[in-house]
Amino acid sequence: PAPAPVPAATPAPPTESLRTRRSRLLLAAAASLVVGVGIGAGAVALGTGEDDGIAVAAAALDPLAGSDATGEARVVERDDGTLVLEVDLRAADPDGGFYEVWLLDEAGEDLLSLGVVRGGGEVALTLPPGLDLDEYPIVDVSVEPLDGDPGHSGVSVARGTLES
Repeated sequence: PAPAPVPAATPAPPTESLRTRRSRLLLAAAASLVVGVGIGAGAVALGTGEDDGIAVAAAALDPLAGSDATGEARVVERDDGTLVLEVDLRAADPDGGFYEVWLLDEAGEDLLSLGVVRGGGEVALTLPPGLDLDEYPIVDVSVEPLDGDPGHSGVSVARGTLES
């Protein structure tokens, strides 16, 4: 018996060339990158708030005895009326503790804790509504141990008086 005839193969549908496929993938990747950069730039702009505000007071933070910590502090009024204390501290981080920013009255008896700042860092601390800076004109930076005590340690490293 004669072998059965082999049916002719149907031609494969035309396919994209490898070059065309690569070009489309590169175009899609480039478009994704552009969109990602745009979203990232928008997030940064929103994150910074673009609200530098108006400086209403400033103080040089001078080192206290036995310390080499220095810096600047300034009170800024934002567009919404919020007062913010911006602190730039130049000091190495303390061993076994942290730096805390305080506002003090002229006598140094009434203290208001505002928050933590890292050595060599900057921080923006929102001031309580209604705070009278004439009553608390002194910016103090203290070293606080990790002991759970929320009070001032008594170890101040830098201090300055706010001036308008």
